[in-house]
Amino acid sequence: MAVGDIYKLSVVGRFGLGQQFVNTFHYRQVATQLLTTDVQLLFDDFFAQALTPYRAVLPGSMIVDIIEVRQVLGGLAAQDFPVALGGAGGIGEELPPMNCELISWRTGLIGRANRGRTYLPAMLETAQSGGTLTAGAIATVQNFANNAMTLHDVITGLITQFQMVIWHTTLADSPDVTSGLVRNLMATQRRRRVGVGS
Repeated sequence: MAVGDIYKLSVVGRFGLGQQFVNTFHYRQVATQLLTTDVQLLFDDFFAQALTPYRAVLPGSMIVDIIEVRQVLGGLAAQDFPVALGGAGGIGEELPPMNCELISWRTGLIGRANRGRTYLPAMLETAQSGGTLTAGAIATVQNFANNAMTLHDVITGLITQFQMVIWHTTLADSPDVTSGLVRNLMATQRRRRVGVGS
């Protein structure tokens, strides 16, 4: 467990009717902390910096049950962290589960292998009009993307400890994510949006 190691962090939750959703992100360790394990450190940083913006996307009926952290390069450390926190995106009529907000992750490199995407669970019906996200909904999702890309220490908020990457099985081939673009149209995981190229 050291600088350069790669971890997979998965946010596991459920819809109001019990169906499960999972969002997975990969992080490279940038700095270390001797007072705690690195899986605990990644959880603490994500919990402090990115979980509240993530929950702001979710309707109130959705629940984040667990955050799973698994080391995928540099060791085999793994731990599940129960959180049991509800969504903070309000109460109302929800969009069908197959309707998702799409974040396209970009790196400084060209090629499809150097891009990624995250389909977030559906927001409330009021977050869109005719399949197009409202400006407020885009800002909410963008706030999560901005907070999730680079995680800082929980004490000062100044030291970068984890950087989101596009995972390619080796450190040398796993570029840093430099931006997250929130698409203005709803998307599904079963079919790519026409003309997006993400």
